[in-house]
Amino acid sequence: MIIRQRVRQPMPEFTFITIAGTDVSDRIPFNFPTLEFAKIEAQAILTRMAHERLGVDLPEMFSVEIFNEAQQPLVELRLLFQEIEK
Repeated sequence: MIIRQRVRQPMPEFTFITIAGTDVSDRIPFNFPTLEFAKIEAQAILTRMAHERLGVDLPEMFSVEIFNEAQQPLVELRLLFQEIEK
């Protein structure tokens, strides 16, 4: 009888940098199976950042930049708030 063992591959590491107005975070490492999972987490982070600043000094733009393990930029997600007078 041959027993096949699953070999677990380590998940890739993605690094996030968050930006809220002029506030820039340190690099924050995360492990996700794919870039798509990293983007979903970045979207959740954007909503939390905006929620935490509601009613206080709300910047016009929130951003999460995602980098790969070699620290090369992959994508930037942005959440914009604009007040438009009518």
